[in-house]
Amino acid sequence: MSRPVERIAEINDGKELWKIVVRIHHRWKVVSNNKEHFEMIFVDKLGDDIHAVVPAPHVSVFTEKCLLGHTYTVSNFKVVPYVLAFRASGHKYMIKFTAGTSVLDEDKHEIPPKSILFTSFSDIITGRFDKHVLIHVVGMVDSIGYAQTESGAKKQQISMMLRDHSNNMLNCTLWESYADQFIKFNKVRVAASLPTVVLLQYAKVKEEGKYPLSVTNTYNVTLLCVDADFPVMKDFIDRMPEESRVTLSEQLGGNSQYSSQSSENHQLTPVQKLFSKAVVLPIAEIIQLTDVTFCATVATTKLLVASPFGWYKIKIEVTHGGQSCNFVFWNRECEMMLGLSASQLRNTMIQARITDPLDFPLALDQLLKLEMAMKVKWHPRWKNCSVVMIIKNDPIIQQLKEKWGTDEVSSNKLTFVL
Repeated sequence: MSRPVERIAEINDGKELWKIVVRIHHRWKVVSNNKEHFEMIFVDKLGDDIHAVVPAPHVSVFTEKCLLGHTYTVSNFKVVPYVLAFRASGHKYMIKFTAGTSVLDEDKHEIPPKSILFTSFSDIITGRFDKHVLIHVVGMVDSIGYAQTESGAKKQQISMMLRDHSNNMLNCTLWESYADQFIKFNKVRVAASLPTVVLLQYAKVKEEGKYPLSVTNTYNVTLLCVDADFPVMKDFIDRMPEESRVTLSEQLGGNSQYSSQSSENHQLTPVQKLFSKAVVLPIAEIIQLTDVTFCATVATTKLLVASPFGWYKIKIEVTHGGQSCNFVFWNRECEMMLGLSASQLRNTMIQARITDPLDFPLALDQLLKLEMAMKVKWHPRWKNCSVVMIIKNDPIIQQLKEKWGTDEVSSNKLTFVL
């Protein structure tokens, strides 16, 4: 009589003669001590999963027998306690293939793909997740920070801020091949002026310490940048409020600059960047434009505006020459003006047990009464501007003000978002 098929949830270290029917949900290779082996995540028809390892001596036997996305009957394997510091499955045990392991019945079973269960930004920020299990994260790229695009003395890396549907912000750092993959992909996204969404499967959370709380790739992570044919990514963008959909050209003023090693634009001075590919207009003329336009202008921050989004999405009324207007400031500009990132500010509020977004932190008052030259992107549809860059250069500010004069114009309010 044939041994019956058992469920992944039943697996324990009490025997080795198991028989399970599984789909290979994820597969990756690992190189250790100059030896290569591969590992997998099995999922059964009930949606339970378990981590499986094919040791180096058995790689040649099972490489072509264990293909990603295919289903198999897997029998006879060693079961050991799952005690890794960061685990890819929530199961208490993991599987190790042996010389007696059998893999048969390719694609003779109906097992649907495993649904991706994302950990919310709010749960990550407040620590409501198993810190020993790798997580799945999806978010829109809100801004890009430090980038090391060339490998060498330092590892390739790129840091960015991700935003979710509730405007929660989370630091993300990609390393080595994943950083390279993102940079190459995003050059196309910048040129197309489209939002970029990052999906990380099996990512690691680095708790706040020397650096801010962040998520980062592991050796077995899967990085998927936005793909219109990938339902999860398309759904994320579709559910993102239009006014929160940030494009990289908007963040970078239309330039795909990541570091001094990757862009000729880096050779421009801050003042040259301010005017590059932008028309110079006062607020009164910007708000009359009927097309999306990059502009260089001057404004003074005047008033924090309360909104249902609270301080997660701060509106600031700005003025110039008697004209009022609302601009959209992203995390990079916030950090420049406050010396504190939006995520750090939010974490500080949470640590002080202040979770009400309508309880505006006093630190935000530092954003008021500041006169700055700014590069902005005018959105006629939403009647607001997104801030691409700011510059505190008194001669430039004065030069622009003298050009436009100080005649009062009729008040015409808009909105400015941080």
